[in-house]
Amino acid sequence: MVPGRRSDGAHPSGVVLKLFRAGHDPARLGVPEQDGLPESILSSAIGASEMSATQWLTFVPVAPGLEPALAAELSALVPGKKLKQRGGGVELRVDLLGLMTVTRRSRIAESVRVRVARFEARDFRTLEEGLAKVPWDAYVPRGAEPKIRVRARRSKLIHSDAIAERVERSLVRRGPGPGGVGPTVHVRVEKDRVQVSIEAADELLHQRGWRADIGVAPLRENLAAACLALSGWEPDAPLWDPFCGSGTIVLEGLARRSPGSLKEQQTRQIRRWPIFDSTLWTSLDRAPGEGQEGLA
Repeated sequence: MVPGRRSDGAHPSGVVLKLFRAGHDPARLGVPEQDGLPESILSSAIGASEMSATQWLTFVPVAPGLEPALAAELSALVPGKKLKQRGGGVELRVDLLGLMTVTRRSRIAESVRVRVARFEARDFRTLEEGLAKVPWDAYVPRGAEPKIRVRARRSKLIHSDAIAERVERSLVRRGPGPGGVGPTVHVRVEKDRVQVSIEAADELLHQRGWRADIGVAPLRENLAAACLALSGWEPDAPLWDPFCGSGTIVLEGLARRSPGSLKEQQTRQIRRWPIFDSTLWTSLDRAPGEGQEGLA
């Protein structure tokens, strides 16, 4: 089966067609390939390209200093991709299968964000114009109420609440829909450049969901995974943790050694996207540490 297509050949949820029916002219969407949703996904509505050819510019955040460990993990998960280590994360371009693989299997990442738009705005009018060109229908269901997180600095637009209000208006103007919880929308404004990203994983990937008892100031699970990766430990070797407080490192090691032994309960926000492909998602092999029922 071609990723991004149902067995009958139609696009899941018919979201690409909805972009056109909603009056979004591809010529005025203004989202170049390097800034997120490429033209291939728009042209797929008329059969010119397949979802398998779509490449998403993706940023994977991590604690500062752990970029090399994350890059090594991503290289193993999606071989052959060009990785750019940046302060606080790694940037790469992946197709739908690669995006789902990183979202579902990374143990070191803090979250996974897809860049969907980038434009310049020095006032609220140009901000609204830029937001109107974002292909929201591909990522946020109509009627949904996503979290909107704004970070603004060194720009003429610095009022985060006012910026978030404009984002909300842009989403509402699309019209009614099924509603529900949408993926988190991240908006960053710096030096009058606006960058819009959509959460694909979760903002708190370190919360695996299998620990009920937590000690004082426990080590985050993704940091424990990074420690194991940097130490060179292999799952078939003994693991000794002399500073075993809450047992985070040992438990993370157990998750790697015996997949399924610790049932994780995490929600991947990509499952809320209208273009989500459930068949492709379930075709992925169970990730280390993933429970028998898989991830939510």
